[in-house]
Amino acid sequence: MLINSPGLTSLSSVILTQRPDPASRFDCDCIAPPVDIENDCRSPVWPGALAEVGAGAYVQPRGAHVAPLPHGFHLVQNPQTTTGPAVLAPAAFDRWRRFRVPAALINDVDRRLAALALLQPLETQPALCAGAPDTLTAWLHITNACNLDCPYCYVRKSSERMSEATGLRAVAAVFDNALRHGFRAVKLKYAGGEASLHFALVRRLHDYATALAERTGVELREVILTNAVHLRPADADWLAENRVKVMISLDGVGQLHNELRPLRNRAGFDTFAAVAYTVDHVLRLRGIRPDVNMVVTGRNAHGAADLARWTILERRLPTTFTFYRPNLLARGGDELRLEQEALIRGMLAAYETIESDLPTWPFAGGLLDRVSTEARTHACGVGQNYLVIGHTGAL
Repeated sequence: MLINSPGLTSLSSVILTQRPDPASRFDCDCIAPPVDIENDCRSPVWPGALAEVGAGAYVQPRGAHVAPLPHGFHLVQNPQTTTGPAVLAPAAFDRWRRFRVPAALINDVDRRLAALALLQPLETQPALCAGAPDTLTAWLHITNACNLDCPYCYVRKSSERMSEATGLRAVAAVFDNALRHGFRAVKLKYAGGEASLHFALVRRLHDYATALAERTGVELREVILTNAVHLRPADADWLAENRVKVMISLDGVGQLHNELRPLRNRAGFDTFAAVAYTVDHVLRLRGIRPDVNMVVTGRNAHGAADLARWTILERRLPTTFTFYRPNLLARGGDELRLEQEALIRGMLAAYETIESDLPTWPFAGGLLDRVSTEARTHACGVGQNYLVIGHTGAL
């Protein structure tokens, strides 16, 4: 997010923060609006609100963390709050440094610094206050079936799938809980297995959820998780018309992807070419900008840079990198496990690739796995605002 400082017009005269602000607008035409990157455990959850700004003297918080960045920018965080770090441009950082001694807030930059808890009223001690998230997310496991045979998959493949009756009850229960607990929005994730194998059920659940959203006033968001190998144009037409987001799994470029995501019972099939065709000739032609996720393993960490180039630089696709987690159903043994040095080399190469042609749109939300820049009270929303509903309806 960019907040212009009064009287300052250059890009170096702004405060950048990670906190979304519906009231803000982008005055710089080289910066795109925020991208809602699809990632379950790393998407921002802001449990606290912006601080109330009052009169009187303000001062820098004790123990504030400061780290220099290129071009005179600085990262600053108050560890006693839940608002996360902010990146201050040179002019804003100069204003912040003036508050090493107590002073009054005299302009919009000062007030913004105070609202972000980077300044605090003199002789006060901030208290952590965790608020409630506003979106209830439900992962709907549509089916155990999949047309791919990924060695790290945690799903025991079978023909079992969610029945329409079970799916409708699950959606109704999600909305009922959203109303009961005061959530403003519901987010449904259609997953599997390969959810697109049962697209008729996805459409039926969408229709029902849309009706419930209209009846209850709860906002509806949806995403389908797919390998995109055989996503039909007609299905893409429906996704575009109904504004259902798409998230694609892609584990490398070319043969590297084929090795980790082979077609079941058909050796040698070029799954990467199939996904690339879906992205370029089915989804993007219909205005669908899919999110991409790469599962980084010991076999493909060296390919993260090529993946970043293909998705982020060449196609401007929001991209996340997640690390392989061992599980009871995974095959491949030690070759999938990530050695620390291999992981570091692979991710640093990816970051260098991105930096070589740095995007002007917000892209960084998924570049680090298992990392949160904000305080959390629950891991991944478990027990708070995230449900996983199996094909039988069990939580």
